[in-house]
Amino acid sequence: GGAAAASSSSFRADKQRRMRADAGNEDAWNALFMRPDAVAAAIAARHGVDKAELLDKHADNTGVRVALAETELIAETKAYLEREGVRLD
Repeated sequence: GGAAAASSSSFRADKQRRMRADAGNEDAWNALFMRPDAVAAAIAARHGVDKAELLDKHADNTGVRVALAETELIAETKAYLEREGVRLD
């Protein structure tokens, strides 16, 4: 109950402070970063399946599937940005 909620709240506050401190630091941001849940949602929508199906907790290769999907999306995003003249180096 209370101790766990306070610990979680403290963690969130510390995380927010770190994020604000890094806001002006160009090295702290990656234009190609994608959260795993966003990757799963995008891939599930692309293939017409439910995100829960993609992230089946009983499958032994869920992490591998999400990592492969992330790699695919990042490669597509990088290619698109480069075609549009965005330098990524």
